[in-house]
Amino acid sequence: LYGFPRLRPDADGAAIAPRLPADWPSLTVTRIQLRDHVFDLTAHRDGRVEARVLRAGKAALRLRRPDGATAAELPAATSEVRPQ
Repeated sequence: LYGFPRLRPDADGAAIAPRLPADWPSLTVTRIQLRDHVFDLTAHRDGRVEARVLRAGKAALRLRRPDGATAAELPAATSEVRPQ
């Protein structure tokens, strides 16, 4: 994951700085496990990043761009029971 998506885990999530070949509109990496989260990640040529959570972890994770802006947020799992 250090190649094209340039995903680097850190204390509260990961830094991401995608660098795709000129003729690739996007790149999807599936079933990434980071801490107790499992997610699919799509990095687009224009810098957009999308994360699809397959399994949420105990604490939220933040994927950040090099400038510190949030690229995607992976929410924490909840055990909240809603009344019916």
